[in-house]
Amino acid sequence: MNKLLRFAPFAALVLGGCSHAFREPEVNLVKVTPNGIGLRGGSVAVQLEVHNPNSFGLRTERINYNFEVLDNSKSDTSWVSVSKGVIDKSLEVGGGDRTIIEIPIDFRYDDFGAAARSIMDRGSFRYRVSGDVQLREPLKRLIPFRKTDTFNLSIIR
Repeated sequence: MNKLLRFAPFAALVLGGCSHAFREPEVNLVKVTPNGIGLRGGSVAVQLEVHNPNSFGLRTERINYNFEVLDNSKSDTSWVSVSKGVIDKSLEVGGGDRTIIEIPIDFRYDDFGAAARSIMDRGSFRYRVSGDVQLREPLKRLIPFRKTDTFNLSIIR
């Protein structure tokens, strides 16, 4: 019993310190830029910024993403998934650092469905990019990201 009492303050110190040791990293979508537009589809580059507020480094394992466009022909809440995938990319983010990750996303116009007509009529479209960055070290966890914005086709003419 006496040994347990000597161990209790040490255990409380270690466990109390662990609860504040890890702060959730932030993932923000910085911008989406066109890589190329062709007759059957195109490609965009999505830039994510990962900010590590911790004093120790983090390592990613993979990035899951979903690129959607708003189908205005139905309603304001009808999203069409155009491209989704997984990027297996190991990346280190140092303690207190920020790192930009670029994700190339390819798409085909056929995948836009009825939204394609609305896009051609308006010359712009609402898009949503969402997903998560999977941390591998020091703790396995998912950090979600999501951004909705408008893409104007006139910038590629």
